[in-house]
Amino acid sequence: MLAVLCPAVVTAAVPALGSAPDCDVPKPPPVCRKNDPGGEPRGRAPVGELESVVSVAGGVRVRGWVIDPDGTAAVGVRISVSGVVKKTLTASENRPDVAAAHPRQGADHGFDVLLAAMKGHPRICVQAVDKGPREPVTLGCQVLSAGPPAAPAGQATLSVATLNILGNDDTARAGGLPGFDVRISPMAAALRGFDVVGLQEVADASEAERLAHAAGFPYHTVGSAAGVPDQAILSRHPLSDVRRLEGPKPGCVLGINCGGPVWILAATADVHGQPVRIVNTHLSGDYAPQKLDRTAWRAAQAKYVKDVLVTPYRGHVVVVGDFNGDDSLVIAKGGPLLDAADTAPSVFPGPDGQPHCGDRIDLILPRPPMKALSYDGVYGGPYCPPAGMSDHPRVAAVLTLPKLAAPKPVNPEALCALRPRIPACLR
Repeated sequence: MLAVLCPAVVTAAVPALGSAPDCDVPKPPPVCRKNDPGGEPRGRAPVGELESVVSVAGGVRVRGWVIDPDGTAAVGVRISVSGVVKKTLTASENRPDVAAAHPRQGADHGFDVLLAAMKGHPRICVQAVDKGPREPVTLGCQVLSAGPPAAPAGQATLSVATLNILGNDDTARAGGLPGFDVRISPMAAALRGFDVVGLQEVADASEAERLAHAAGFPYHTVGSAAGVPDQAILSRHPLSDVRRLEGPKPGCVLGINCGGPVWILAATADVHGQPVRIVNTHLSGDYAPQKLDRTAWRAAQAKYVKDVLVTPYRGHVVVVGDFNGDDSLVIAKGGPLLDAADTAPSVFPGPDGQPHCGDRIDLILPRPPMKALSYDGVYGGPYCPPAGMSDHPRVAAVLTLPKLAAPKPVNPEALCALRPRIPACLR
């Protein structure tokens, strides 16, 4: 056997990681060449952030920043709306906060652009365009006006939203939607920032808890303690006096063709010292396979809401939910409540200019003296972007919250003169 002698391999000493001088110091810094052990690696992708996309007077404001980690030159930016490029520019606005975080690159790396006004809730994305062969880098995407609009200065308001989340995964997939786990992120984005939210078709209590956590709501309650709760209320304000009721189904005999329970959930939100009763409902829907018309059930359930939860309550009341076409609680139909969609002076236009996406069965109904300042019924659902969230749009409104006068104390003698047979007057 021949012995093979291998010559020794001599390797040049390489400085240990962390031992090389920093390219940012001293000033002026040393030359940092590509692949220089003493310098930073070259050819890195741009770094930045799409900070905000908001509707303002005259259009849509898009704001953010981007830097080239390898140099100080301003980076090109491309803005697209629903996949169509609308504007290209160079990010060269002065941003002292960027300079503080990235002193080597300096301050002139911001962008603050006003686009033309848009209808609906398009998805707006911003990309950094590198000078080299690298593909554009997405800095972020946001859906226009996802949250509630700003309240008028000096006016107390309550921002309210309602969403049928289609929490049963089998039902969602049968309708062409992914399961709850996939949709929780876009649903949380749709609900974030509101004061109070009503949810319908909640499959189990954990869905409400997870959605409350993802959307940043510290308080929530569900429609039933066990089984399928169907209803949930999420709130930024403390909740009390929770009431879980079951709506009537007149004519239902022996449970035949009656469907499941119609839960009605109510809770009182303490909004900066003002109690507001929030009522969340999901009235019975027609059952097409057996041609069951449940109009009478919905009317009876709406009347039950009015008689039990609205009329006796002395404070502010807002009723939200999936009404499946019943509007008997609205003042125009003889009820005690206003319809935010019909009374708000500011209505967000949909992609086709219409104020609703599909059938308008999800309602927000405040009781006077509350009234709607703005209304948005075109976020999500089967016909409006963003797609894939639910088969219902998220419906939202900003309501006034006037200060109510404290109730006058009752004069016992005057009360007994009017109603002498009540127990307190028989002593």
